[in-house]
This record gives sequence, structure tokens and C-alpha cells, in this order.
Amino acid sequence: NMTATPTINSPSKIWLFTEGGRAMFDWGLSIFSKPIWKDLPNGNGEPVLVLPGFMASDISTKYLRNFLKKKNYTPYSWGLGRNKGDFTNTSPTIFSNLDKITSHHNQKIHLIGWSLGGVFAREIAKEKPDLVKSVITMGSPFANINQKTNASWLFDFVSKRVKTNEEYSKMDTIHEPPTMPSTAIFSKSDGIVNWKGCLEPEMPHTENVQVHAAHMSLGVHPASLVCIADRLAQKEGDWKPFQPVGKVKNMFPSF
Repeated sequence: NMTATPTINSPSKIWLFTEGGRAMFDWGLSIFSKPIWKDLPNGNGEPVLVLPGFMASDISTKYLRNFLKKKNYTPYSWGLGRNKGDFTNTSPTIFSNLDKITSHHNQKIHLIGWSLGGVFAREIAKEKPDLVKSVITMGSPFANINQKTNASWLFDFVSKRVKTNEEYSKMDTIHEPPTMPSTAIFSKSDGIVNWKGCLEPEMPHTENVQVHAAHMSLGVHPASLVCIADRLAQKEGDWKPFQPVGKVKNMFPSF
């Protein structure tokens, strides 16, 4: 009994061709918005693992990790070079790092993943639910991993390996959310993946937060940082959906 997955097409080429320019604008915006950082909630040294997107490395998440450090979290990079989309071969190292970090801190870890890194973050959380406190994804196409994206030719080119049966069976459950609080940050002007494929199903512990950003700047956009700081500060067992208040409210189109 094959259930048909609705086809989600690539985003508009207009968004794709303006990605670079919009991303540069967003990066600039982020630097100018640093004064708002001080008003955002602080952490207590909790560990946060940040996973980069497809074909990106830890360099792409440096700005976000610096932000987390400033907000008194202990950020960790994934440390595995470029993310070539090979979950099967990278997951043993990720799981072992997760064990080390959580036992070192003696507490659960938050996972943040950008694009394909977010797909990885959710899968890690499903495999190690006892070690993960929350998951935040940014422009991650988990709702339909087989969807056409504007980077799919690159993905096909890099991961030219035969998929294992285990990987194929994972494809069927990839859309299912992990058991802990999960926040999906998405942008309707994402030029790389269609935002419709980046949404969590509506459940008591999941949410979708819209920002105005290019795909390549989702991890640095001021609205993303505001949302991330707010989400990480949620107390375990007392999680409530994101509700921006005050002057940051106008950063979020759906509030």
C-alpha cells in the first residue's frame, strides 16, 4: 500500500537568483542588529550542537555559534568537514560525540540544524531521545526529503552511492517529528528548498516559525537568532510555543 507523497516543486527561480544578494543583505542586517542581543534570554552553559547544511562546513555556523557563546551556551560544531549528506557514515561519530558532550555536561543537549543539518538533527534526536532536550531546524526539507530543491542536482552528484535498505526505510519516517520540542524556522522566500517541505506537523510539542530570510542566511538572520534564544531558554517540561513580544514582534510575519 504505497501512499503518494504530494510533489513539492523547486522554489521560484526568482528567489534562487536573488539568494546571494539577499543573503548578503541579511548578514549585514544581523551585524547591525547586535544591540538587540543583550535583551534576549541567556543560558546557563547548556550544550548546543550546531549542524551545517548540505555541502557547508562549520565555517557557515561560526556566526551562530558565536551568538550562542555570547548568550552563555556552550556551542559545539559538528567537526566532520563538509556535510555531504551521508548520514549512514557520519552518524556513528555524531552519536559518540553526543554521548561525550552530554556526559561531560551531565545534561541533555540542544540540536540546531541548518538545511540538511536539520534533517540530520531530527534523525539524531529520534535515535537518542534520552540525550536531546530540543531540536531547532532552519530551512530543513524533512517533510518531503525527495522533493525537488534547487540544489538537488548537487545532492545527486555528491551522493552517487547506492542507498542501503535501512536508508530507504528511513525515508518513510523522516517526516515524523522527534518526541522532544521541535521548532522549524522557515522562509517563504527560500530560494533553495520549498518552504512547504520544511514544516513540522501540528502537534503539542512542535511549531513552525516564519522569518523573512534567504536560505543562505537563515542561520544568521536576526529573527532566527531571536527565535533560537527564546526557544533554548524554555524550561524542560514547561515548553510553550514561540510568542514574540515587544519590538521584535514585527520581525515575524505570522505573529
